[in-house]
Amino acid sequence: MLLQLEEMFSGRLGRRFSGGTYRTFLLELYLAEQEGTATFQSCLATGEPPANTHRRSAELAKCGILQRVPDKGDHRRINLSLAPKVRQALDEVMDRIVSAPAPPSADGTGEIGQAAQSRSSPCLGIDTVRQEMAPAVLRGRVVAGGRIALPAPVRHVLGLRNGDHVRFELSGGEVRIQSDRHALRLIQEQLRSLAPLDRPASCELIARRRLEASRGG
Repeated sequence: MLLQLEEMFSGRLGRRFSGGTYRTFLLELYLAEQEGTATFQSCLATGEPPANTHRRSAELAKCGILQRVPDKGDHRRINLSLAPKVRQALDEVMDRIVSAPAPPSADGTGEIGQAAQSRSSPCLGIDTVRQEMAPAVLRGRVVAGGRIALPAPVRHVLGLRNGDHVRFELSGGEVRIQSDRHALRLIQEQLRSLAPLDRPASCELIARRRLEASRGG
């Protein structure tokens, strides 16, 4: 993985921008974009003088590696994003890393490599990835607090917006994902069908029916 990243940064960006500082800078931007998080110039000044970060982003923008665009809602902020060609190069590298065969373990079974691959790609439980035909490789990422950042195609299929919650259903070796709003609608429909028609439902009845619905009963 590290060798592929080294080759990408050296081959696509040149030796000048392949150092550890620039590499970390660009990877942080890439991961933030994958999570749907906006990054501003001031966010990258942690632990060093802001002038150094601003100079670095200006150099990257001048070479067409980085884009700096004034925020439409707040003119004091400068949005930072990767240039399309750099983002595509990183996408290709990540795709190769995710789809690479698992390295063998000490006993030759490859189980350690498979476990590591499944940890690095939380969305392997999606049906399209498990099909025998050419899989659609989708990358996810476990972020702070155990949250999972879902790729844009998955969010689109589920009708999710940033900040929405999802429900994971475990069935054997499969993981199914559905919108929490969809699950809530199902529970509400079940509650309406079970609630008494001649009088308002009590809080106790609603709580009991909600518990039954959440258990699939």
